[in-house]
Amino acid sequence: MYIAESSLDETPNHSKLRGILCPFDKISKFDTPLSVNDYKLFSDLEIYPNPASDYIRVSGLTKIESYKVYNVLGSIVGKGFVSDSEKIRTNNLYSGVYILRFDTGNTLKFFKK
Repeated sequence: MYIAESSLDETPNHSKLRGILCPFDKISKFDTPLSVNDYKLFSDLEIYPNPASDYIRVSGLTKIESYKVYNVLGSIVGKGFVSDSEKIRTNNLYSGVYILRFDTGNTLKFFKK
């Protein structure tokens, strides 16, 4: 990740960055993630069938969970509540890749046929 930093002066110090006029004093590179709260590396949750046609189910839920379904552009295309192995309807979705994200932070990817 790169972060551009500018001075707080009223007249910015324009510097050349690879031939491009840039109003930043420096650009810092970070090799470590700034946050990992959004992702859980290990999850006991499984989504099936994947790819989906009319519905998906999630196994491994221990209680009723609130969820949102996102398309690849980041738009919410579905939301609701689900419990273990209960159906989530996908028949209204176009073919493609979707992200199922629970309010607990667990995130799963699935494909719609």
